[in-house]
Amino acid sequence: MKKLIISILSLCLMANAGMAVSAMEMNASVQTESVSSDINVSQDNDTLIITGEGVITELSVENPEKITKVIINEGITVIAKDVFSDFTSLKSATIPKSVSSIGENNFTGSEILLYVYSSSPAHAYCKLQNINYSIIPEEPVYSGKCGENVEWNYKDNLITFSGYGKMDAFFGFMDREGQPWFSYRDDVKAVKIEDNVENLGRYAFSDCESLTEIAFPKTIQAIDDGALARTSSLSRIYGYKTTAAQEYATNNNIQFISLDSDNPGDIDGDNTITSYDALLALQLTTSDNYTGVFAASSDLNNDNEITSYDALLILQKTVEDVE
Repeated sequence: MKKLIISILSLCLMANAGMAVSAMEMNASVQTESVSSDINVSQDNDTLIITGEGVITELSVENPEKITKVIINEGITVIAKDVFSDFTSLKSATIPKSVSSIGENNFTGSEILLYVYSSSPAHAYCKLQNINYSIIPEEPVYSGKCGENVEWNYKDNLITFSGYGKMDAFFGFMDREGQPWFSYRDDVKAVKIEDNVENLGRYAFSDCESLTEIAFPKTIQAIDDGALARTSSLSRIYGYKTTAAQEYATNNNIQFISLDSDNPGDIDGDNTITSYDALLALQLTTSDNYTGVFAASSDLNNDNEITSYDALLILQKTVEDVE
């Protein structure tokens, strides 16, 4: 009887896993309209992209209160007064060097972050209006410091933080630099924070829409405000139980993979072993692991690999627990 139950559960698991790992491509709805003869606006869901040359005097946008992100491309020279006054949900905007003047009553939300170039008029505007900003690097950089004792390095779509102590915030404060990886942030798919680093700095990966997974150490104490804001592709967090990593994953409905080894089979870190843990194990065998971390909670036969056999062993444990 036990063998029959395990066989049935295994078949169900395989079917569910196939559904879970299958990808569905969706084409975003894009609306384009002309603001003037030299300026065009395209709307991609909650993002507004402005191109062309000259002055933006007004914007005719359907439901401006739903826009959360604005990208203004090089060529725009002036943003007139009140242009963005109705964009009440706006969280971030990128301002090019070509913008020489920004009128009153723009970008006034307390939670907004502007991406600007150092010493540009937009940079001065942020300081004058006390707006949070992140400096766009003039040239791409691939490693550096982001705290007194914390360093970072980028390679093959992965950013790794090492060292010890606290990480800096990544926004304008006392002329602190912004995201060093801004120019290639769309290529960043994963983040790995090594042992002894205590936090993920404010706005570190805000608007990094290609980020899919992040691995936290036991030492993580805080994920600072806005550190992972508008990371719509983030679908998996590796970490340890009862840490800030698990709390963040739970609060934001992101899949959590436990790196603990004290309870083999409890992959989601909820202190119980269920068929969902078996499904997670199977997903781990078929999905990319950009961080390179090893989820010991998934390795039931201690062979330092995660395979479908581990998923089957987890299923067996769930049946044994029921009996």
